[in-house]
Amino acid sequence: MSEKPFSILIVDDNKQNLMVLADILENSGYETGLATNGKQALAYVAQELPDLILLDVMMPEMDGYETCTILKSNPQYKDIPVMFLTAKVGTDDIVKGFEVGGVDYISKPFNSFELKSRVKTHLSLKRAQDDAWEAIKALNAANKSIEHQNEQLNQMVQTLDILSKTDPLTGLFNRRTIIAAIELEARACKGSSACFSIVMGDIDRFKKANDTYGHDFGDFALNEISDILSHSIRSSDILSRWGGEEFLIMFKGIGQEACAVLTERIRKTINDHKFKMNDNEMQLTMTFGVSEYICGDSIDDIIKKADNALYKGKESGRNTVMMGD
Repeated sequence: MSEKPFSILIVDDNKQNLMVLADILENSGYETGLATNGKQALAYVAQELPDLILLDVMMPEMDGYETCTILKSNPQYKDIPVMFLTAKVGTDDIVKGFEVGGVDYISKPFNSFELKSRVKTHLSLKRAQDDAWEAIKALNAANKSIEHQNEQLNQMVQTLDILSKTDPLTGLFNRRTIIAAIELEARACKGSSACFSIVMGDIDRFKKANDTYGHDFGDFALNEISDILSHSIRSSDILSRWGGEEFLIMFKGIGQEACAVLTERIRKTINDHKFKMNDNEMQLTMTFGVSEYICGDSIDDIIKKADNALYKGKESGRNTVMMGD
């Protein structure tokens, strides 16, 4: 597909000059528009946006300098190159033309070969400038697209990271995350007097609640208990859903007996809570097993001690807090 020919606006109050210039340029393959004064030129530019303007300096009412100044003050037109047609070739006149935004001048009477050469040069520069701007726009658009894609990718990574660390139902940390936290805390405790305890909690007779009221109520109850546990621990403690109806909590910086006191408060809060969903209401209780980390214990050891204490609590009648051996 051939490129669209350049368009040139010729502005001159001498109609004979207009015809001669138009004939030269059209024979060179350019499209031309004609205006006999500055106002006509401004009206034409507002409609057509030519690639180049040949602008006579000496015109009545509005001369070429004023016309060019108005053109260059408009962001839509300021990049259209303006070449002055002038019989005034004194240094001051030439400098004034450049000061108001002109890119070149053709002295009258003009030489057709010089005219065509200078027009060709400035149109080539205009095309290169336009191509450069288009390339910049495309690059900016590509950069925005890449930034958008990177934002989406980062969001996906963050989402995947959250999903990998949390339980999808309750939003609590999952088993893998709290194990990693316990391992980190155990390493921090080596060679110091610092300690921590863990609590394994299990909802009593949860299967019966599920069977009686349905799994929607069961999910509701798990979220209610998650909220109670979250609001009952300190910001430094870590809470997780261990699996099913089991929860595991790591209490930092406290031993087993102090931990059991805190856990008893949690047990009572759950015991006193009314679990209401739609027309269904029931009471739920939890049994807890507490164990303290002793330097040298493995992670499996401390979790097993808490689990054994929980099992003893279940055997003793449920809804209780039992400390490990």
